[in-house]
Amino acid sequence: MDADSWTTFLLASLVTAFTPGQAILLAISNARERGRSQALLSSGGNIAGLLLLAGATAAGLGLLVQGAPGALQAIRVVGAVYLVYLGLQPWWPARRAPGAPPSRVDAPTKRALFMQGLTVAATNPKGILFFGALFPQFVGAGPGLASRFVGLTLSFAGCTLAAHLFFIMAAPWASRRLGGSVRPASAPELGGALVVLLGIGLL
Repeated sequence: MDADSWTTFLLASLVTAFTPGQAILLAISNARERGRSQALLSSGGNIAGLLLLAGATAAGLGLLVQGAPGALQAIRVVGAVYLVYLGLQPWWPARRAPGAPPSRVDAPTKRALFMQGLTVAATNPKGILFFGALFPQFVGAGPGLASRFVGLTLSFAGCTLAAHLFFIMAAPWASRRLGGSVRPASAPELGGALVVLLGIGLL
């Protein structure tokens, strides 16, 4: 791949990665509620999900989406419902420790955080459309297909990681700048409400 094509792909990847969506909102929510290190676990799962999408593209996901528009809609619905599920968790009394304030919910395990990110990525229409429609145009065909595929996939994963790191690092700073305008006890519920609204918006 020539430098101009790779630069164009990189710019498209950066715009896609830094455009706020469910994955970015999940990272911000986890950073505010559980800390940066825990948020990185869900972001790692998100990148793993993107790699799975890239593999699915190689297996023909792009053809499936183009030939069966209902498949993309079904994936969109699954992703939206999962976001609503995640957003409602801080509000569920059953998840609160006995005698704990409303904002204290059972902390998810590292595996659960990783799977959150992976599931959001695997059902993210933005990622599916990127790998299903835009990605194949840069990969092309002919000699060097495998190396181009790997190089472009890693480039997109790198852009996604940069975006997640930026928002994860900025989330606690933004909370400090807000000062006392938002009670600490309300932060999980507020973050959950935003995730629910995003899921409803997808629906």
